[in-house]
Amino acid sequence: MKFKHNLPLLIKYCYSYDMVACHYSILKSLGINVKNINFNDKIQRNIQIGYMMKSNPRLKTIIRNITNSLINEYININKIKNDDIILRQYDGIITKKMLTVTTDEYNIPLPLRHKFEVFLISINKQSYLAYDGNEIKIKGVTHRYNEMDKILKKIIKCNFANRSQTFKLLQQIKDDFINSKNPKLFLIPLNDNKNSTLFLKGYNQVSISSSMYRFIDTDEIDKQVYFDNYIKPFTQSISYELLKNK
Repeated sequence: MKFKHNLPLLIKYCYSYDMVACHYSILKSLGINVKNINFNDKIQRNIQIGYMMKSNPRLKTIIRNITNSLINEYININKIKNDDIILRQYDGIITKKMLTVTTDEYNIPLPLRHKFEVFLISINKQSYLAYDGNEIKIKGVTHRYNEMDKILKKIIKCNFANRSQTFKLLQQIKDDFINSKNPKLFLIPLNDNKNSTLFLKGYNQVSISSSMYRFIDTDEIDKQVYFDNYIKPFTQSISYELLKNK
């Protein structure tokens, strides 16, 4: 994920596009037999195509080059300027400008997925939160988990038009988080779903059984570590944008 250095961190109204079944569509357009690929099961489809690309590095290179060229073509035909591009992705794009052409002669469309009302980039430009009025997207946040997602969703739904109310709400979010007595809020699940990690004062990161969280004294949890890693990168961006034109 790479954002331009001069891009505003808080953007209102932008548009997210990405290709439908990108690799499958390209294989089909190349005349490669895809009858044995399960199109309707996305996970299985990606696994099958992944095996094809792994066994044929040349095919992998061809697909990636075509994908890149198709995105370039959509940018050019829609006359999207560099300043309009928020994020260029492998098989998609997020722009400030709505595309007028979203289909091409190869029948590999680039449909509109989301019309975001607000798009918030973290201060380190490694992640973002976006809200389309219904669904919230959280991308680039490492070691995500459901309880922390709930906090991030509160942040992106702030009324940024009202600066004083925004800062008041952000302070409330921080106070509630730091003072929380719910140990489950601080459990970072491991891949096996049976164990979790958490940060304890004086012990750094420790692993515990997920069923043991109820016995944790929240006063022993290093909540500042969580705040600095998950929440602060976004609240700093908001503060920067709302105060820079004060």
